[in-house]
Amino acid sequence: MLTLLFPFTSFAQPPTLQPLMTAIAAFDTNRADQLSRQWQPSVEAAPPNWQLHWHLLQCDRARLASEPTTIRDHLHQIERLRADQPQLNGIGYVRLCEAAALSIEQDVSNALIQFADAIELGNRAGDPGLQYISHIRRANLLADDGQYSAALADLSAALHLRQPAPSYTLLGSHPAMLDFSLARTFYYLRNPARTDDAMAQALAKVAPNSPLNWFIRFNYANMLGQQQRLEESQQQLAQLGDNPPTLGEQDDGYVHYFKALNAFGLGEYQLALTEARAAADTFVLAELQPQYSRARHVQGQALLMLDQEEEGWKTIGQAEQAMKLQGDLNNLAKMSAWIAHYHYSKEAYLPAYLALQDQLKYQREYDAELSQQALSEQQQSLGQQMDRHRQQLANTAEAHYQSQQALLFWQGLTGLFGVLLLALGLRRLWPDNETPVPIDPTIDSRSYLAQQIRNAKACGDPLPVILLRLSADAAMDELSALLKQDLRRGDELLQIDATDHVLLLPWATDGELGWRIDALPRQLASIGLSHCAIGKARVHSFDDVDSLMVRLECNLTSHGLRRKRQAGDEPHHTRSAAIVTHSPST
Repeated sequence: MLTLLFPFTSFAQPPTLQPLMTAIAAFDTNRADQLSRQWQPSVEAAPPNWQLHWHLLQCDRARLASEPTTIRDHLHQIERLRADQPQLNGIGYVRLCEAAALSIEQDVSNALIQFADAIELGNRAGDPGLQYISHIRRANLLADDGQYSAALADLSAALHLRQPAPSYTLLGSHPAMLDFSLARTFYYLRNPARTDDAMAQALAKVAPNSPLNWFIRFNYANMLGQQQRLEESQQQLAQLGDNPPTLGEQDDGYVHYFKALNAFGLGEYQLALTEARAAADTFVLAELQPQYSRARHVQGQALLMLDQEEEGWKTIGQAEQAMKLQGDLNNLAKMSAWIAHYHYSKEAYLPAYLALQDQLKYQREYDAELSQQALSEQQQSLGQQMDRHRQQLANTAEAHYQSQQALLFWQGLTGLFGVLLLALGLRRLWPDNETPVPIDPTIDSRSYLAQQIRNAKACGDPLPVILLRLSADAAMDELSALLKQDLRRGDELLQIDATDHVLLLPWATDGELGWRIDALPRQLASIGLSHCAIGKARVHSFDDVDSLMVRLECNLTSHGLRRKRQAGDEPHHTRSAAIVTHSPST
């Protein structure tokens, strides 16, 4: 830990920054800002270690407000300090702040690099607090990016680090944030029961009417609203209290926008109009044009439902024109569908028909755009796989050449003994053809899979599982005969339904798993099954059959559209780094 007992001009000794760290971790932004203003005049006269800690905490405060420019200003001050005082520690926390700025800017790949560095530095320094915070924040970023398996792996690591509770040195984390992050990930995985359970645990760990209670409860209300559980969402909004954290302008806009959507869904059109206007005013000041257009659309809908048709249609028309300029095809399609429904309810069938035609046009354009983006991603992924295979072939060729040289060198000396050793080595490398008999079809496959998951947890095996989705029925005997040459003793093949089959591969390494996934399409094509989809996952400590199958389903389609959740298809708040279900990588 840093030593903070140095001379300080304004105090007998420099004050501990623990209260400021605690306030930021608890989202108590008013308290944090008060302490910052109190100590700001004396920062330049403070010892270097104290200044380093101060600037790291200011980075963390700027992260809550989604201000990457402010984060980089403080990172520049830290670099200046480190240039003058090379012996200063805390580089792992600097990486964490850099990751925060990159996350806010949606630079996912570089943010993940900084998180990986922070975790590695925390491991080297024996700092479990740094590792714990890094795993949670990286899990949030991965979940927002659709990489759910990797997010769950990070949360599992954080769960292990939480027992016992890690000690914090330079940045802090409230105990409720791990449960909140689990809830976010289960929400993305469409598991409402586990989302509710994790949210209940998070809320139980925070004080009533506290800023963090407000933050978590508002996010929960948003999740419930997205699940069309509007009455439950409204109950959470009613319990928010009057002590919200002070976040960025755009986050205030998202709060008003969500309240407008919720009120409109419950038929409270006057409240929806008020909140939509407040959201639009906030978004226009923050220069967030797409969000402004959507808020104006909700405003127009509310006006129509309040029988102010002239103003309502004018507002909707302005929002539609703005969305066309922004290329927001998904929300244009949704807007047209609502307009068609509104005309139909008024028995204006021709305008309803025309609005439906517009919806179909926008939806086709949006689907074509997604398909093109998916194709580009698949081509990029294929190129990366080919590069990896080329490197593997080069490594294999080099290793083969070296082994041949060694064999020639020792051949005259070893003779028959060398031949025997070579034969023994080849035998050990030869695949085990003794494939187990397929599971009897009268046995419930899901029950058997649940038993295998429990067995894997009991022996500590992160059991690799492959899901095969075939385009046509395939007999188990035929599949078993096809895979017999490659399955090991202990591997098992389960038939879930007519087209879904599951391979269980106990103790398989990542290399073995990757090789098998690459080989499966060629094998299946040899028996006429040319169209198949393949997903993979490993069993985590909190998995059951349902969550495992959901993760396999997500992985099955993740190569296509996992990043294509547009603002209208997902919670609107994910563009904000500090509010709604996109937590600021907390």
